[in-house]
Amino acid sequence: RLRELDDRIGVLSAQIHALDAELVGVLAEYDAVGGWQGRGWRSFAHYLSVRTNFAPRDAERLVSIAARVDEMPSLIAAARGGQVSMGVLASAARVVTPENEARVLDIVRACTPRQAQRVLAAYRSLRPTASDSADDGEGADGPVADDLELDHWWRNWIDDHGRYRIDGALDKLTGELLEQARRAVIAEMERT
Repeated sequence: RLRELDDRIGVLSAQIHALDAELVGVLAEYDAVGGWQGRGWRSFAHYLSVRTNFAPRDAERLVSIAARVDEMPSLIAAARGGQVSMGVLASAARVVTPENEARVLDIVRACTPRQAQRVLAAYRSLRPTASDSADDGEGADGPVADDLELDHWWRNWIDDHGRYRIDGALDKLTGELLEQARRAVIAEMERT
């Protein structure tokens, strides 16, 4: 019964993600033709909140994603396939460009939602700005990162064989503590 419920949770969540992505696509079309304008609404999000009973914050998130749909077709396709939630898509929408969309999609697919949001938030603070020089790859304060380069990261996932997989780069102290914990777990497993 637990397995059946777990499967149902996965299916329903994927369907919600897919429907949310479909809604975002329709919102983008509606905005493109100015459907909400000229009727006394303060904003597109205000219209959406009143029209659909979404909380204002949820309506703002959907509208902000809809405004970036053309810049992230692969991410929208992944969401329509039930693989990406609106929360993760909203984080991606803040940093995505046509040039980096493939990398942003890789981040979204490789990380848990929380990890993806952290990486994308860090990306926002590292990405080049319009004031950065395009010719020499340097900003006013020196070289700018052309990709997300973090000194520390942690990614984990379950592979197709049901194994817990880890990829990471940690500071020395954290790595040593993790290794101690790993050895303690192995010793406890051997003892019992």
